[in-house]
Amino acid sequence: MWVLPTFGRPRRCREALSSINSAGSSPGLVMIDGDYNPLYEDLVLPPGWKIVRLPVNLGVCGVFNHVLATWPDEPWYGFISDDSIVRTSVFDQPLITAAGQAGFANSADGWQAQVRMHGAVVFGGDLLRALGWWAPPGLVHCFVDDAWEHIGRALGNWVHVPQVMVEHVHYWNGKSAMDATYHKAYVSFESDRAKFTELLENDLPAAVARARKVLE
Repeated sequence: MWVLPTFGRPRRCREALSSINSAGSSPGLVMIDGDYNPLYEDLVLPPGWKIVRLPVNLGVCGVFNHVLATWPDEPWYGFISDDSIVRTSVFDQPLITAAGQAGFANSADGWQAQVRMHGAVVFGGDLLRALGWWAPPGLVHCFVDDAWEHIGRALGNWVHVPQVMVEHVHYWNGKSAMDATYHKAYVSFESDRAKFTELLENDLPAAVARARKVLE
């Protein structure tokens, strides 16, 4: 199941969904994260997709964990951002296959997905259930990719799938203008950095140990 969190970007969300629809994909959820902008009423969904409106803003990490808690039995969970454009037809099948039940798989993103956990990312359902979360508790937006990378390297279950391109149209790579959503997301940067340092010492080693059991 795909998850596309969005806040403050009905137009860009519409463009992302249009690219998904053109490429073809498995079912998914558009998680409107506490944003009551009426322009979200005009979204055209790909077949099998649904809209879920959250009453308050949880932040992207909160959305991940809300989805896992609400839909705990999915065979896989995929993340695609509202500032991404899918460039590869039937993009999700190679990612789903590469991730399997207990791994991670990420696409190319035209930026840095060859070295970072960026692009569209699929997570095996058994892996997330073993971890007990999709994003480490305490993070708001930043450093969740660092946590995934730490786990993937520790377990050796992270696969990059370069033949799938899901372009990240981001401010930091010069493909997008700064907007209020980027600004809001990075307000938590320093607190998320401090929390990630704490996670490296405590929660992540225990999470890796739990996840290792599903790989045995």
